[in-house]
Amino acid sequence: MKIGTADKYVMFIGGGFDSAINNAHGKALFVVDLATGTKLWEYYNDGALDDRQYMNFSLPEKATAVDLDNNGYVDHVYIGDVGGQLWKFDVSATATTSWTGRRLFVAVPTQANPPAAGEFYPTQAFFGAPSLSLAPDKSLWVFIGTGDRYHPNSSAVNRFYGIKDDGTMGNGSFLAESNLADVTTTNATAPSGWFVRLGNANEKVLAAPNVFNSQVIFTSFTPTTTVTCTSGSGTARLYDVQMLT
Repeated sequence: MKIGTADKYVMFIGGGFDSAINNAHGKALFVVDLATGTKLWEYYNDGALDDRQYMNFSLPEKATAVDLDNNGYVDHVYIGDVGGQLWKFDVSATATTSWTGRRLFVAVPTQANPPAAGEFYPTQAFFGAPSLSLAPDKSLWVFIGTGDRYHPNSSAVNRFYGIKDDGTMGNGSFLAESNLADVTTTNATAPSGWFVRLGNANEKVLAAPNVFNSQVIFTSFTPTTTVTCTSGSGTARLYDVQMLT
């Protein structure tokens, strides 16, 4: 990245996840200088009234970066949290004081099964990293699925999302599931993207998808055991869907 007048190799690090406690730990994004280990920037809930006030859930997976103008430097970074929020960070400026973050998308939790006492865990959780791809119109699409790895027997109906980021949304605004087309049973289009409801109880997306030749390929896993403290078999599925529909 170009920071000031210097070129730096950096890491984008989510705060992580601690299964021994509730989901408030790990609720931050860090940018670290690879050469020195110095923290260059962080985004967390510091009491500000912008979108930082919603950084209340841990970020368990890696962030995904993109160079939009092909100049060799990262422009935007995307990461999901276990609260079903997809975050976008603009790190294109050479001054870290000009870097910004906001929510691009917020999944709508069903709350059919309330969280355990002392927790505030929603039913739509992002435990896998997002994948990115440019569409023919040069808009950026973000692909990510939900699946509560920490509660394997959760009966929530999980989703897989294709979300269009055309760069027109400002701070304080975000997309919700109601802005997307439901393509579970039929092809449809919407200006902002689409989603698929997974069709099996406990079925979860736990890994980043792959995008190739306008196709999005993702996997899911459905556990067959109801005993959470033992290993067991399950059903793995491979999906291949059109990128834009």
